[in-house]
Amino acid sequence: MRITMPQFLKKLTKTQRWVIRAVLGVVIVALLVDLNYSNLANLAVPSVHRSEKIRYAVQHVSDAEFERIAAQLVVEKAPYASADPAPQNADVYRAVAQQLAGKVSTFDRRAGLAHIERFRRAGIREYRGPETCLQCHEKIRIKDGKGGYELVDMRRNLEQSVHFTLNRFTGSNTWGFNGQKVSGIPLGKIDRACGIPGSFTWTGWATLVKTKTGETRSDGCGQCHPVGQPGPITGAMFPGYNPTNAEFASTDCLICHSAAYDMNRKYVVKDADGRYRWNQDRTMKAAMAVVKPTSDNCLRCHEHNHGGDTYENNKAAKQLGYINRRLLHPGAKRGTPNTDYDVHYKAGVQCLDCHESHGHLMARGTQGTDLVSNDLPGVQVTCENCHSGSPHVQNRTTRAFLNAHTDKLACTTCHISKLRDDNVVLRDWTDPVYDAAEGIWLYRDVLRSGQPGVAITYRWFNGDGHFMAGALGDNPNGLRLYRSFTTTPDAAYKNFDYAGYYEKVFRPIADAGKSKISPFKRFNAKMYEDMGNQGPFGGMLMPFDYNVYYETGKPRDAVMKAIKDPLIQKMYGRMFKWYMMDDFMHYMAIDKGWTIPFSGRIEPRWMRQDATLMLSHSVTKDALQCRQCHAPKGEGVMPFEELGYPAGRVNDLRNLEELRMIPATPAAPQAPALPRATKVTAALRVTAGAPATP
Repeated sequence: MRITMPQFLKKLTKTQRWVIRAVLGVVIVALLVDLNYSNLANLAVPSVHRSEKIRYAVQHVSDAEFERIAAQLVVEKAPYASADPAPQNADVYRAVAQQLAGKVSTFDRRAGLAHIERFRRAGIREYRGPETCLQCHEKIRIKDGKGGYELVDMRRNLEQSVHFTLNRFTGSNTWGFNGQKVSGIPLGKIDRACGIPGSFTWTGWATLVKTKTGETRSDGCGQCHPVGQPGPITGAMFPGYNPTNAEFASTDCLICHSAAYDMNRKYVVKDADGRYRWNQDRTMKAAMAVVKPTSDNCLRCHEHNHGGDTYENNKAAKQLGYINRRLLHPGAKRGTPNTDYDVHYKAGVQCLDCHESHGHLMARGTQGTDLVSNDLPGVQVTCENCHSGSPHVQNRTTRAFLNAHTDKLACTTCHISKLRDDNVVLRDWTDPVYDAAEGIWLYRDVLRSGQPGVAITYRWFNGDGHFMAGALGDNPNGLRLYRSFTTTPDAAYKNFDYAGYYEKVFRPIADAGKSKISPFKRFNAKMYEDMGNQGPFGGMLMPFDYNVYYETGKPRDAVMKAIKDPLIQKMYGRMFKWYMMDDFMHYMAIDKGWTIPFSGRIEPRWMRQDATLMLSHSVTKDALQCRQCHAPKGEGVMPFEELGYPAGRVNDLRNLEELRMIPATPAAPQAPALPRATKVTAALRVTAGAPATP
């Protein structure tokens, strides 16, 4: 007679049943430990996005070849130093060095090529990525955030960083449109489109674009991130995830740590399984030139964001690849180049002098307007760290006036006086233009400008931002005349009480803390949105498939192709709805949460609010002068009326009696004519419905 499982269990005593449960529990836990939680989590990721073991070519050199490379590096890199011993502006260097002695750790510290001798003695004649690094650097000594140092596991320290994972759950200064502080969801650009690059990292990590000129070009987000997988580390979106051995082994250590990294080796390749990924420079020459990261290391990626791909001194943009050359993207993201613009760069100050690091964890500062997470959210990155709150000392006539301004104005308000002329202000992804020189279709930049009042907008800023990358703050006069942002509503929300909602939800948030007038890059984009997930402040921006977009110039088709990606399909499933997308919509003030499945309805829309992106580079000594702000309306750059001052005070600010005491400076930058836009293509035209230009 066959006994069923329920019958068998009924015959057991209560104690016996609990023993069986305990044994099963131990077995399950043992299996989980053996299989690894991260490996199990990756099983939920579609195979086309799943991490894999990458087999990089390994260069083995003989002793003679090693010595030849060493001699070559010594010749090439002898002048190399973390602080420039022959700065472009020696006067600036000396002045800053004298003022800041003891505050800037890299002054006069030479970055020697010590790894040549270390490799020589250890007999290292090939580089196998992080595996080689771990032979000596299994543990690293880092700042502990309490004034001391601690010894930590190097791999773990790296894998906790935003540079590695692309997203974390902490560090945001962002408030949702529902009035809640954003938390509990992955913070980064892994799972949502941005109006500047136009896609998700999921759908735009690495690809090869076929141009009409017969070339094959590399493109995608992965060129600026140090993980060499066929996509971002999607598993990092889940709490408790530890990157797999394959993910760690694909780390591009040398792009940050080598003084001789060859960007011509940074191009997209297609593996045997048909997936695309970014190649790396893993040559012995690059490995033997390991140094502590300097500004030039950082700018291999970050100049793409600051000065832009077409900036004439973007060194990485001059090394586009030995094969499958990287595409260049016209229209600067920030318009704030470093090499020959920024006073700190020219003085030899290094990025890490301001952006404190705890090993691989980097400080972004305690302020922000975007949804990018922060390794060290409690570490300040401010001008005052070096310059104090009363930095003006040289001019006895003006220094008291200027130092009084620091209570109301951020330093950068005056000291970032313009952006590059090719800085993009308005970008339309829905109406591409054909670029005959490149042989591809490109977004249409409706407006490019670097001028205050057009590209630079001045806002009160308390350090926080809203969910669509806008600065929050308030005029401390308490008159409630200033609003941090203005919404241009869709027709469906024309009767929404935006003014009343702002007073109820955002006024207390904007009024918190101390606000200063700060400069921001104004930006807006027209993209396709999911009309099934809309709210009063906008909706879900949809990604483009780069191949369809660049090769055919059909943006709607490019969106529909991207939506077929297995991860986007999962995003429109129940797991993602429950895990994060409901929260995402709640932060957009869409109470019903994430609507699934995908409705199939997409429409082109401008973002309902201009984004205001923080400006902190291209700092200049040639600051805005008094009369460039305190001037009659239409002649100065400062919009006192929009900043919440009453009419009488506006009149005072535009006609200061104190200006009679300050002689005009003929050599000072002249107030720019407003508005000014750069003509970017023969087909340039203002798109109907585009946000108004001041």
